[in-house]
Amino acid sequence: MSNHVIFVLDTSGSMSGKKIHQTKNAMKTILSELREQDSLTIIDFDDNIEVWTESDGVRWMESQVNGQMETGRKQVFQATRRNIADAIAQVESLEADGGTNINDALMKALSIISEIRKQETAEQQYMIIFLTDGHVSYNRYCPPLYLSLIHISEPTRRYAISYAVFCL
Repeated sequence: MSNHVIFVLDTSGSMSGKKIHQTKNAMKTILSELREQDSLTIIDFDDNIEVWTESDGVRWMESQVNGQMETGRKQVFQATRRNIADAIAQVESLEADGGTNINDALMKALSIISEIRKQETAEQQYMIIFLTDGHVSYNRYCPPLYLSLIHISEPTRRYAISYAVFCL
């Protein structure tokens, strides 16, 4: 069975220095372990949520505006050698700054899974790999980490989504 892995990467200010380097190193290792039949999506977040996107062969991180992103852009990439190399280059370019909007980042990951499931032609295992130090600056909008995980598991339980949480 193939895997679709959604990487949710904390790039807030608290991740500066050693933590962002650990995240980049972890991503290089994890990305290199993906198989060609697997697919991936990369989300990074601070105050803003950004998704690695492609349109007309050009790739960039696209920001979510007012909870919405441009529709029709590619956000799911097969784990080909080229795409893995491009993903590693994208991860290497990440910088740590800003606040920590964990809730919206996790909700974006779930919305991407929901969209993929609507178009799914073969069975896939979905995984969310969430790399963060757990420091939250959006207390008004973001419940503590464990509440976010409850929200992930409850609405998606019927989809058998698995997720891994790694804190640096």
